[in-house]
Amino acid sequence: MTETLTWHPASHKPDSDTTVLLWLDTGDWLAGWWDADIVDWRDCTSGGLVSETVTAWAEPQGPAA
Repeated sequence: MTETLTWHPASHKPDSDTTVLLWLDTGDWLAGWWDADIVDWRDCTSGGLVSETVTAWAEPQGPAA
């Protein structure tokens, strides 16, 4: 199955606490979320702040149930 991702600029934030894919300025990606309470991105792996600059984010839908 193939899914097309729509990448959004990091300046347009997703809903707070929604898990998304983050594209980083290093050319890497990770799963994370926007934490509106502290106004920063968090890493799903550690729960800590993302130390790299997030340049874009995407919200995959996954396979239909």
